[in-house]
Amino acid sequence: MNKITLRQSGITATGWIVIGAIALLAIFVLIPALTGGQFSPLGGANEILEEGRGGITGEPQGDQTPAQPPTLDEIVNNTDNYIGQQVTVTGEVSEVLSANAMTIDEPGLFGESLIVVTQNPIPQINEMDQVQDDYIFQQGDRVRVTGTVRRFNLTDIENQIGTDLDDATFQGLENNPAVIATRVEKLQGSNQQDGTQPSSLQQNQTL
Repeated sequence: MNKITLRQSGITATGWIVIGAIALLAIFVLIPALTGGQFSPLGGANEILEEGRGGITGEPQGDQTPAQPPTLDEIVNNTDNYIGQQVTVTGEVSEVLSANAMTIDEPGLFGESLIVVTQNPIPQINEMDQVQDDYIFQQGDRVRVTGTVRRFNLTDIENQIGTDLDDATFQGLENNPAVIATRVEKLQGSNQQDGTQPSSLQQNQTL
């Protein structure tokens, strides 16, 4: 049996390398192209296919509905989930505690109220009357509050707003859910003591 050497075959070593390269090219380029990209000895084509299914093609992926803002009830009952976050909530004034604080809640919901603290004093309805507690926000008013969530601590709050609060008024409220408000707005349909339009209190407060 005769053995055919590389020299006898007429193909040099360089020629065999070229032939091998062409064969590899057929495996890695031509075959995947013919099979729609679903074949690859190294898994490359399949990985690209999976990425396409995953959405780099721009196709919708699952539910992308924007998250809804938390309600007053959610903040009151899950306060620790919102500590340090700026939120906007609506509620009904349940009590005006002082010129810098009030509580709001939702009628029919059980649990703690949300303490709303303002840096600037809540304006009175008529400054000339000098009637104590005659504020523009009254019990039963619907208000929209924007501010940062925290737990109430009298000393920390006083330092933050730069105002001394009455200890007796806030006794028993330590660690309750609170919002340091940057804006408080009275909504349409609220009680109007003087027939004026709904009022807002804009706080220029850096948190």
